[in-house]
Amino acid sequence: MRVGWGWLAGLLTGATLGATWGFLGNDYEPGDSAIGTGLMGAALGLFVGITSDVVRFARKH
Repeated sequence: MRVGWGWLAGLLTGATLGATWGFLGNDYEPGDSAIGTGLMGAALGLFVGITSDVVRFARKH
């Protein structure tokens, strides 16, 4: 079985966007906000990436 790369793309994109949003969107302790929001973005991106890989696999088979 071939593994898709959607999970990795989702993880990296979610972490990057989440960390950027947390750092730029908060005046109080932006470093902590960037870490927390980046982790939440990474988790959401990982979920979306895995879901897209599963849907793509199901459509092919």
